[in-house]
Amino acid sequence: DQPRSRGLGDVYKRQVKGYEDGRFGPEDELTREQFATILYRYAEYKGYVVSTLSNPEDFPDGDQVSEFAKTAMAWAVQTGLIKGDNGKLNPQEKINRAQCAEIVKRFMSIYK
Repeated sequence: DQPRSRGLGDVYKRQVKGYEDGRFGPEDELTREQFATILYRYAEYKGYVVSTLSNPEDFPDGDQVSEFAKTAMAWAVQTGLIKGDNGKLNPQEKINRAQCAEIVKRFMSIYK
């Protein structure tokens, strides 16, 4: 039996893979697109349906979504996890605790 914290750490490592240059950045603030990507990977890990039909580029700033986050942001928009802010996704914007809590609340209501 693994201690609970070690098991959660293993799951966490699957969802948070760090930067392409090999850095991990544990002290870095999360952006909206990074948080969407973490939740998307977690949903995949849990076997939830994560198909996407929406396109982040339907938003005026959709072209600012990083390549690594395009599918995750499309999924987050399609499922209603991320609803936009004044008509924009703001993918590079830092996400605060209240926004994280609201998105997690939406996630949990969708994937009961």
